[in-house]
Amino acid sequence: MAESDVRKPEETKWKKRVDDLFIELAGSAVTTIIGTGIGFLLAQKTVQQLFTEPSFWFHIVVVTLLGWGLIHFMRRSRALKKQLLSWQEREQLQNSKLTKFNIQHVYPNREACDPIVQEKIKSSAVIKFFLLLGSDFSGKSVAYLPAFHEKPASNARVQILISAEDSPFLSENRLKSIKKDKADIRSRLNDVKNELNKLKRKMRNKGIIVNWQEHKETLLCKFHLFDDCVIFCFNIVTSDNDKVSPYFVIQKNEEPSIYNAFEMYFDFVWSKSVKASK
Repeated sequence: MAESDVRKPEETKWKKRVDDLFIELAGSAVTTIIGTGIGFLLAQKTVQQLFTEPSFWFHIVVVTLLGWGLIHFMRRSRALKKQLLSWQEREQLQNSKLTKFNIQHVYPNREACDPIVQEKIKSSAVIKFFLLLGSDFSGKSVAYLPAFHEKPASNARVQILISAEDSPFLSENRLKSIKKDKADIRSRLNDVKNELNKLKRKMRNKGIIVNWQEHKETLLCKFHLFDDCVIFCFNIVTSDNDKVSPYFVIQKNEEPSIYNAFEMYFDFVWSKSVKASK
């Protein structure tokens, strides 16, 4: 990149400042001349007499400052108005984009999104979870289990996909690259499977069918499909992802939509996955 290209934005900024200062000084000079003329007419004295009076110079200073302040205020107000209109236009554009893709809400992390997930678990007749390690059902993070236990009796159907131990996602090379222990991962998966089997037996008493299967997908994303929306997030870091990854809520639509794409993908993976629940 040429040196002139680098300097250009800085030069433009300084040129604007100089132009603004020149306009304000010019405006102040005009108001000073007008103020002086008014003072001269009201005092009905000669110029020489006025120039020898301290009050006249005080009058000049006050008029000059007032003129400069008024011009500065008017210019600043106009600039702020432009910024406000620009912000409103960007906001409208952003909202139109979100509406176009049926994005209902974006939560900053899992903790902020958990309440809506729990409510959907309790109220939805169709629940499909595509998970990786499935830590949503085991270990320190079991926020979803109580929601299932509180779910009223119904004919709801729950399908849960978790990674298989021999999935490329959990390969030796990948785990080594992200500094994860294979034995620890295997232990965590076994805990999840035990919890899912317990959940299946408990839900059966309420007439709710729960099935889980193992998949070998490498999609670094997890999502929850409900009756009227899909909630998903991407793995953007290798540790504590739920604390930093945003959660998107996309509304179901009768027309072809992102919701439909997630549902089709889940059904496809389910059809070719290993049935492991008991």
